[in-house]
Amino acid sequence: MNVSNRVNHKWDAKMIIEWTKHVTSAISKNDVVLVKQLLALAEENGVLRDLMMHTDYFGCSVLHNAMDEGNLEVVNELLKSAGREHVKRDLVLLPDMCGNSCLSELLRAPCNHLHKNYLGVMQALLDVGGRDLVMMTNSYGNNCLHKAVKLRNLETVNLLLRYGGGDLTENKNTHGISPLKRALEQQRQYGNTEIVDTLLCDITGR
Repeated sequence: MNVSNRVNHKWDAKMIIEWTKHVTSAISKNDVVLVKQLLALAEENGVLRDLMMHTDYFGCSVLHNAMDEGNLEVVNELLKSAGREHVKRDLVLLPDMCGNSCLSELLRAPCNHLHKNYLGVMQALLDVGGRDLVMMTNSYGNNCLHKAVKLRNLETVNLLLRYGGGDLTENKNTHGISPLKRALEQQRQYGNTEIVDTLLCDITGR
């Protein structure tokens, strides 16, 4: 895509698809500069909102793709742009076709929690989506705490509990497994009691 040749042209469905492909490609290459250029292009043409809410065949937005790639610098740029268009909350709460939120994608990518900006990005998402975001479940009934428990990341668990509390802890998926039950299973397997203790304390209010 030649960025300079796309200003003030009428954006049809084909051009929207072209734009999202280029943004997704830039995200996969960790090309933050190109992502910024493409966002600026969309903003200049007054179509940034439509383009950011556009989803691919799997129902994924560019924010989902950035989370999946573990590109947290791009995530920050997307959130800034979405904020200017007053579409940030809609974008953050947008599920893919399996019901996964962008927060679920952040937790799903195995190396994201090692990134220095991980908790900052997570907090930014929670500031926007709040309880509505943490209580979202996918087609298997899993919420974000199911995934955080699987990661065995205590900081993540504590942050999620601040927004979801006991309801989040005891919410069962389609297999009847709650985050607490999953934590108990992992405790038997790995011997770590911290997460189980944290979940129990949240439920009992101690």
